[in-house]
Amino acid sequence: MELTAKITIDFMVEGSKEFYVELLDIPEEVSAGELQELVDKRARKVKEIKSAEILGSSIKIDRTNSIKQ
Repeated sequence: MELTAKITIDFMVEGSKEFYVELLDIPEEVSAGELQELVDKRARKVKEIKSAEILGSSIKIDRTNSIKQ
């Protein structure tokens, strides 16, 4: 079984609300702390690149079943 993490970061740039979404395949044994660190790192990157004000961030984990052929 594989896990997929969906990272969403909401931010403001020059009065306009925007968002950043990234889907990542992650190992099952990844810790909550490691996931939070990943979200924080992405938020800092968005803030730097876009000169943005971060409004919020979230992560959602979904289990995906592998199809063997």
